[in-house]
Amino acid sequence: MKSRQKTVLCFIISMAFLFSGCATVQDVFHIRSGGVAVKTDDGYMQVVFSDRDKSRIRNYYYASKRRHKGLPPGLAKKDKLPPGLQKRIDAGAPLPPGLRGRGLPDELEGILSPLPKGYIRLKVGGDVVIMDQKTRVVVDMVRDIE
Repeated sequence: MKSRQKTVLCFIISMAFLFSGCATVQDVFHIRSGGVAVKTDDGYMQVVFSDRDKSRIRNYYYASKRRHKGLPPGLAKKDKLPPGLQKRIDAGAPLPPGLRGRGLPDELEGILSPLPKGYIRLKVGGDVVIMDQKTRVVVDMVRDIE
């Protein structure tokens, strides 16, 4: 084969591989878009809120809201963020500079699935997020819990 033919053949083969679709970690481990897979001793662990965890978080804060019903308006809005800042909190992006969340209550944290090392859950305004502690990037969130 001539050099030019070899080059064309290699190009065609590489394009075939490119367009055939390769299996990614997301495909193999069924990770939804925006999720993060972390290698653990047992394999890979998906760092997202499970449906069970979402339900438990919503139930916890719904019950808490009912207990504090009737607070004065100033105290009732204590945990709300301004709408512009609330919109900047998104999965896949770091928390805005200067914005801090609060850890979840121990009672709630105790009934949720464990997270891999280096990840934490925080309540930020009316949302609960899972965040990488080092990069402060939000990997998943439950919106509008209150």
